[in-house]
Amino acid sequence: MNLVKGDKLVCVKPMGNLVYGKTYLVINTRSTTLEEDICIDDIWWFGQIGSSEPWTNWFVLDKQWQRVEKLKELGI
Repeated sequence: MNLVKGDKLVCVKPMGNLVYGKTYLVINTRSTTLEEDICIDDIWWFGQIGSSEPWTNWFVLDKQWQRVEKLKELGI
């Protein structure tokens, strides 16, 4: 799954100024000859799934985060 501009991610592994549980918006994407990248917060670039350092190392999709939070509320 490739992310596009406007997708929302939630940080699950803080790093630098990235905050656990905070939602970040994908503000840009770029494609090079070797891989595709996404940009959040105007300074952080992460690879798409399949790259050497994909965004999935630090984030989950907002939809997945919301689902997990609902399940916690329900005690599941």
